[in-house]
Amino acid sequence: MVENLDTAAGSYTDDDSVGISGQVGATFGVASIEVVGSYDFGAEESAYRAIVSAEIGPGTLQVAGIYSTGQSAYWSASEWAVAASYAAKITDKLSLTPGFQYWGTRGVDASGDYTGSDDAWKAGLTVDYKIAEGLTTKISAQYESDDLDGSEGFGGFFRLQRSF
Repeated sequence: MVENLDTAAGSYTDDDSVGISGQVGATFGVASIEVVGSYDFGAEESAYRAIVSAEIGPGTLQVAGIYSTGQSAYWSASEWAVAASYAAKITDKLSLTPGFQYWGTRGVDASGDYTGSDDAWKAGLTVDYKIAEGLTTKISAQYESDDLDGSEGFGGFFRLQRSF
């Protein structure tokens, strides 16, 4: 797929570029994999992502990995990242999803190449509850630490959603 890129990724600012992406996926019983490769012609950089999902026990385990050759409209957060989550269906109304993500090599030099040893991580828990038919709530709390800007702390959100 050829794409017209529009400042979609973090601090990357080249909004007049063209990119191309390719995706392949497969399902093997209870597990599936999706691999995406993208190239930003303006930045002359590429990014690759793989996500593996598997139905295990009462929930779904997901593991993802990302690698980027440099800042682009497809990815600008870090040179690489890994993430994992497990969405456990506790009851018909309640799901709990703990998750963790790690970003490696967060620094960027003047040419957009990743440099340094700064990293970041985030861990949290999301609670989904079905109040009634078409009415759900989602509560999420996370802790995050980022060496690049020295920030750390708690965050989260509460969402009430009505579907018709």
